[in-house]
Amino acid sequence: MVIVVGLVAKFFFSGSSDSPRYAKVGDCLHVTSTAPGSDATRTECSDSKANYTVAKRYEYDGVFSTRTCQDVPGAFSYHGRYYRTVHHHRVTHTYLLCLTPRNGTSGSQAPTGQP
Repeated sequence: MVIVVGLVAKFFFSGSSDSPRYAKVGDCLHVTSTAPGSDATRTECSDSKANYTVAKRYEYDGVFSTRTCQDVPGAFSYHGRYYRTVHHHRVTHTYLLCLTPRNGTSGSQAPTGQP
């Protein structure tokens, strides 16, 4: 019983582990669309749905950063944000993933969704 409660609490307080929020350099993502607000899911690179690889990751507090993916050839920018409560205050954390297309992925537009 205690283990089940602990796992449920971990899921609700930390979010789903397939969220792009947890993606690290070298991880793969499935991006459903390149339109703003598109869904992205962290997935195994061996999965045929994996269409982008994380080439670089920037994370920062706040909602604005001047970082870009211009220094990563062929990379696209995926901006995301999540919220945490620190001392009864809601804090916004934002991140930028520089994504490079995987085998067979067209790469004509940047995924700019916010999960």
